[in-house]
Parts: sequence; structure tokens; C-alpha cells
Amino acid sequence: MITILFGIGKSAIADLYKNLVNSFKEKKDILCIYPKNYKGEYNENLMLKEDDFTEKSMIKRIYKLFVYLFSIKKIVNKQKNKNVLIFHEGDFLSIFSAVFFKCIGFNINVWVHDPIAHLGESKKNKFIRWIAFHTYIRRAKNIIVSYEKARKILIKEYKISLDKIKVIYLPQMKEMEFEDIKNDINIELKYDFIFYGRIEDYKGLDLLLEVFKDKELQNIRLLIVGRGRKDKEIKDKIKNSINITFINEYVPNRDLAKYIMESKFVILPYKTATGTQTIQIANYYNRMVLATKVGCFTEYINEGKNGLFIDKQEYNSLKKSILEILEYKMDSKQKLLINEEYKKYDLIKTANKLYNIINSQ
Repeated sequence: MITILFGIGKSAIADLYKNLVNSFKEKKDILCIYPKNYKGEYNENLMLKEDDFTEKSMIKRIYKLFVYLFSIKKIVNKQKNKNVLIFHEGDFLSIFSAVFFKCIGFNINVWVHDPIAHLGESKKNKFIRWIAFHTYIRRAKNIIVSYEKARKILIKEYKISLDKIKVIYLPQMKEMEFEDIKNDINIELKYDFIFYGRIEDYKGLDLLLEVFKDKELQNIRLLIVGRGRKDKEIKDKIKNSINITFINEYVPNRDLAKYIMESKFVILPYKTATGTQTIQIANYYNRMVLATKVGCFTEYINEGKNGLFIDKQEYNSLKKSILEILEYKMDSKQKLLINEEYKKYDLIKTANKLYNIINSQ
């Protein structure tokens, strides 16, 4: 069995790939191709091959890829397990790798992270994804998505047969879990809501800022932690808002964990969404999530247990939901309910499910 992740450096997707592959059983039979940024972070029982495709020229990258693939051909030809897992559908290197391994007799399995393009996604990325979906993804043995609605999107948009598409919820994110911070009784609540992650158009931050300027919310505190293309615009919008704090810099995982613990709730007023581990992170720290009814949120949130929903992505609905969730008491009973939901995202169980799907007959 071969697992492949090309084309990205340190990221949530690359962390997820590392955690899943490290949790696979029968590691000695797995050849893992991984980004060079993660050197030393993989289980030594795996057969490991580091990639190094950093050239800006696409032609040079593709040439280097095929030299690389042919260099490992002798290794992979000896493998009895003829399955490949491609973990990133949005990169040209994945397309060429799929073609190569298909030609030498391997079954292609692919984890599709984004069944639809995000708002604001570049034309280049949309083009790459279009090629991927109309070539190797449609012909894959198994297509894995992280929520049920994504399965329906693939069937409708790309006419992919139902039996090929498997759903595996995204697991807990180990990199964001710090038990000492979670259990630190000296951390004081400073904020009512926290919004964290890369700032993108589809995450609905514009509406969130507008609502938090409402007179009824002037004493409710919002913390925003992240960076993106709208940083200056956000700073301009909140310069007269004393109830909004914007930490616009790189924040180490431990520091972000502390900010989550300093906040009562996590808020995600997204316009659209695909798969995410934001909810799992919030639930690990016993925080409920307030989110819109889009993407995986409708499946990852059990209303009243680990979060609540915003009925519509519009001003009055968001304002109403903010005021309603503040009535929730984070007592031991509520924390127990959150923990019951969090258990659904166990990393080992998720890895075993993925491994079994890839290696099924």
C-alpha cells in the first residue's frame, strides 16, 4: 500500500495525513510519501519517502516528479498490496501520480477534502480540481469524503456512482490538544466568543463584525484569531469597537488553545463549509460551537449537546443565536454531553476505518 501527499507544506491537511498514516495498522507494508516539512514526525515502522518539489516552474516540478516516481518503481512493483491513497485532490502532482500508478497496475483511492470550490478560490485551483475530478477521481476505486452531504454533491455534480463514495468524519486534531491547558483551573474567561482559523471569504466574518456592532451586543466580547487577505479591512472595521479583539498574527498551537479556554463559545458563521476539525478542537476543550447550517456542520454538531445552529446566514438570525447560546450554562452535565460527541472523532477508529476501506476487495 502507498500513501501520497504532495504539494503542501505545514497545514491542517498535512497534519491530518500524518496522524492517520501514523495510526494505520500493518505499518511495515506501507510506503508513505510525505512533505519534507514533516521530517522526523512519522512512525519509523513505515517505509518513508520524503518529497521535495519546491520549484516554482510547473514543468520542472512535473519532470522532477516523474524522475522521483520511476526511482521508487522497483520498490512499489514488489508490493503485493496494489492500493494507493492520494490525499490531496487539488494539486497537479496528484493527477500525474494517479496516472503513473494506474498505469503500473495500482488501484487509486482518493480523499477528497473539498467536493466544491470555496468562495474566493483562485481560477488556477478551480482548473486543477476540474481536471482531477474529470480524470482519476471519477475512475478511483474508493473516494473518501468527510461528511454525507459531500457524497450527494459528488453524485450530482460529477455523476460518480454511489458505491464508490465512502464517508469518514474527520478525527480529533492531536496537534491542538494540550491536557495541561484543558485542565488549568487558573485560566480565566475573557471573551464570550472566539473565531479562529485562516480568514477567508466563505467564513462569514463580514457579517459577524456587522452584528457585533449592534447596540444589544456592545457588552458581548468577541476574539478573532487568524490571518488572511482581508486583515487590513477587518482592522478598519473594528477600530472603534471596544468589544472586539483581533489577534492578527501567527499563533502557536498552545497559545490558540489558551485563547479557546479563555472564551465561552466558538462561533463559525460560515457562508459555505466542507470538512473541518474546528468543532473537534472546540469540543476537546469543552466548548460548544455556534455555527450555520452548512457543509459538515449539520452532521458534526448535535444541537444542544456540542453546539447550536444559526438558522440563516443573515443579521437577525445570527444576532438571535448569539443571545440564545449565552443562556447555556457550561456545567458538568453539559460538558458530559460535549464529551459524548467528541468521542465520535477518535483518531484510531478513524484510521482503522480508512485502512479497511482502502484494502477492501
